[in-house]
Amino acid sequence: MVLAHKQQTAMDQIPPIFVDSVIRSFERLETRKALLELSSTWGTAGEVHWKKNGSLLLNFAYVNDVKERRLLYRMEGFDHIKSRTLSREVVREISKSIVSIECNLRYPRFNDEKEWHNISPKDVDLVQLLTNLDAPVKVLDMSSVLRPLNLSIYEDMLSKYPNMVRSFTSMMMQCVDDNQFKDIISESRIRSSKVLGVPSSPPGFWEDYFFSENCARLSGTFSSNMTLTVIDYWKKMDPRTLKHSKFFDDNKFKDTISESRIRSSKVLGVPGSSPPGFWTDYFFSENCARLSGTFRSNLTLTVIDHWKKMDPRTLKHSKVFSELQCSPEGLGITGMVAEESLPEKVRNKVGRHKHITSLHRIDHPVDPSSKIYVVYLDSKRNVLHETVLVFD
Repeated sequence: MVLAHKQQTAMDQIPPIFVDSVIRSFERLETRKALLELSSTWGTAGEVHWKKNGSLLLNFAYVNDVKERRLLYRMEGFDHIKSRTLSREVVREISKSIVSIECNLRYPRFNDEKEWHNISPKDVDLVQLLTNLDAPVKVLDMSSVLRPLNLSIYEDMLSKYPNMVRSFTSMMMQCVDDNQFKDIISESRIRSSKVLGVPSSPPGFWEDYFFSENCARLSGTFSSNMTLTVIDYWKKMDPRTLKHSKFFDDNKFKDTISESRIRSSKVLGVPGSSPPGFWTDYFFSENCARLSGTFRSNLTLTVIDHWKKMDPRTLKHSKVFSELQCSPEGLGITGMVAEESLPEKVRNKVGRHKHITSLHRIDHPVDPSSKIYVVYLDSKRNVLHETVLVFD
């Protein structure tokens, strides 16, 4: 007990400004949430940060009848800030607890300005504020652009807001060729890249980029021998020339989950060639507690049907299937019923900062004590309803 008291006192003596800076550097919300269990200065600071944190969503699209693309933004979270409109004062306040800045070039056109605010190209002061605003995650997400990748949106944005585009530190792309990739990374601060649908490339292209000073993290659906090539490249070089540690992920999902303790997985660019039942079997396996990704719409019904036919008591723990794109009509055949309130433990799994638009429940046909909570989230960020299934 004396030792515990001394440890607690030592933690309390750490300067608050240092504690706050460390908490802000955490990229995962789960890490911040874990701090709430501490009773020291870390726990207090973590609680304050948890209540005040949020994200800034950006887009570059046509708005209503405007003939040119506009930069748009939306604040998500930051419950302690009443204004949803950015100003110098608001930007200064959100900079204290911002979790991420996400620019998603998913939508070609916006018709709802109640939540999304567009920025006039003449408002150079606000653009500069957004350019200077930093966050643990500052990502330019082009992964939803259809194949083949059309860079006209990116090029238009780059011509209008060059400094802002270059301020992003992470990037996600789909089906990119070598020249497009070179153009983007050469004009930005990007050090973390995720590439989906990697095409055939000249020998050495991806190895040279990965071991360059500009890259700290690279992931993508690379060919099967890419990992061995990267390792061989590293063995032949002087590792002391590397400026920082590096992370490479070749997205060999099945091999990874079978040889690890991974229980939460997020999958982008899900291949259509997966064996029948692969994702369903993985989700209900003992290794998986949470699965999210851009899956085909019928997988949701398959997972629910699988659950109805099994003995839910065999599940070792509750499970979460999230980031699904479903409509209430599409899941109507499951027999779900409207639910008024969400249990606290389920709310924690969905995310306390998420805005819920509707809630339903599916009872197991044999064991009524087992349920699936179908949670529909605010759809203004997505074309379809973002749906979370919590198996309780």
